[in-house]
Amino acid sequence: YDFPMSMSIFFIDIVKKKFYYNSIIYNINRKDRYKMNYDLKPKEYEIMKFIWENTSEGVTFGEIHDYVNSLGKKESRQRVNCFIQTLLYKGVLNATGAERHKIYIPAISRKKYEQLVATQLLNQLYGGSLKTFVSALSGGDTLSDEDAKELRKLLRERNKKK
Repeated sequence: YDFPMSMSIFFIDIVKKKFYYNSIIYNINRKDRYKMNYDLKPKEYEIMKFIWENTSEGVTFGEIHDYVNSLGKKESRQRVNCFIQTLLYKGVLNATGAERHKIYIPAISRKKYEQLVATQLLNQLYGGSLKTFVSALSGGDTLSDEDAKELRKLLRERNKKK
């Protein structure tokens, strides 16, 4: 079909407005996009473990790439970069420095990460009930005396901290 020139300009204007609208929404939601997402895939978790272990001075892309390749399967630089970008997007990793000389440091400590994942799991699967979780963990059977003793000790230590 041949559209009149005014019709073509109209469509272009609509596309521009939609693009402008989408870029506004993108900028408004940008802060929400960087909320922490603790659902790490196994390879992402392996990378984070490496970064947590070397957190004192941070790590470079090359160090991460070498570490990932030392795990077994060789990954391309592009693939490793995808993992890093995902970790940045999820909010568990920060980058500092110039574009090609970034240093990667964790945005959250390993202990805090594990606490948050455990809390998320407890809330999602057991409605936040530790009692239900322990019951499921023991397979519905009663706990062994040793496990019960260990749980009591943990609860006493927790109460002392409060």
